[in-house]
Amino acid sequence: HNRAILGDTSRIVYHRNAEVLVPNELILTTHVLKHVWCRSSAEYDTLLHLLSPDAYERWSDRIFQGPKPDLFFNQWTFVQDATLTDEIIHLVFNPNTNTPGPFNARIEIVETATGDVYKWQSSDFIASKAFKLSLKPLTYPQAYIARLYLDNDLAYANRHLAVDTEPF
Repeated sequence: HNRAILGDTSRIVYHRNAEVLVPNELILTTHVLKHVWCRSSAEYDTLLHLLSPDAYERWSDRIFQGPKPDLFFNQWTFVQDATLTDEIIHLVFNPNTNTPGPFNARIEIVETATGDVYKWQSSDFIASKAFKLSLKPLTYPQAYIARLYLDNDLAYANRHLAVDTEPF
């Protein structure tokens, strides 16, 4: 709900959505939490990536993503879409942000095969359009974990694993 409550509040309060930020943990049950809705495919991928295998098995069928009228204001900076390939990381930011930056941006890439960490950084990053990062420095770009931080806050994380197109 995004405006003053007038008259009968029971219907509005009953359907109200919640955001919960807990420093250490929050005990959830399927009786308490019915759905988690992510405002973008990139945030959906990040959430699924961060879940433990047990949590993924328990909750993944209750996690959804995409535009939903009146659920999100979409006024702030977030990663809207992300594509990870063997050649590039392509990030698209919310084009309607009121806060495009500048941010202290950092991308960390961990190669799965070697454990080597590659970093890209910018102290005056403007998150208002698409951004591409070449993966030419990587030795094994077929498998890696990528994380984007904006002002030291995790904004995106996911794993890339190339699909072998050869039949044998």
